[in-house]
This record gives sequence, C-alpha cells and structure tokens, in this order.
Amino acid sequence: KDLKKNTRTVTSTKKDAARVSRIDLENVNFVREIPAENISIEAQIRYRGARHAGCIKRGGDSYCYIFTSPIEPPSVGQSMVFYRDGECLGGGVISRAL
Repeated sequence: KDLKKNTRTVTSTKKDAARVSRIDLENVNFVREIPAENISIEAQIRYRGARHAGCIKRGGDSYCYIFTSPIEPPSVGQSMVFYRDGECLGGGVISRAL
C-alpha cells in the first residue's frame, strides 16, 4: 500500500508467506480418551484441507499442536480436527499460530 501514489500491490503467490510450526488451541474436546503426548497424529484445518502430521501437547488446561513440517498460517477462530489411522479423535478452536 502506497498512500502517496494511491496504489496497492497485490500478488497471488504464496512463496513469501510466513509458515508456522505450532498452533495453540482452546475449547478442545475429544471423542474418547485424550491421546498420549508425543504420539504421531494428523490434524486437518480446513474442510477438505490436507491433513498435517504432528503431535498434540497439553499444558495445564490448554493444548497445542506441533507440526512435523511448517504450514501456512491458518486464521484464528478456525477449527482444527485430530485424526489417527482415519479415526476422528476430537478437535479444538485455533487461538494462536506460532
């Protein structure tokens, strides 16, 4: 955005986008038991979005998901769903992407 020239620059490429390797979650619920920490599970953020490998960690009453490989940052407020071997384990709401 250049106010003096009254122009905006728009791009369709994502190569310069920041990537995140951790997502903090709130309102986390599990279908059955809470999965053990440091076990490999997958997380899906967008409907029909790719599933991303990683593990879930608990810190008191809060949870975070650590990705095996960094991803494009999702928006705060989106839901994240956890899977293991094709079974839905539960999910939560994204509160912060780091």
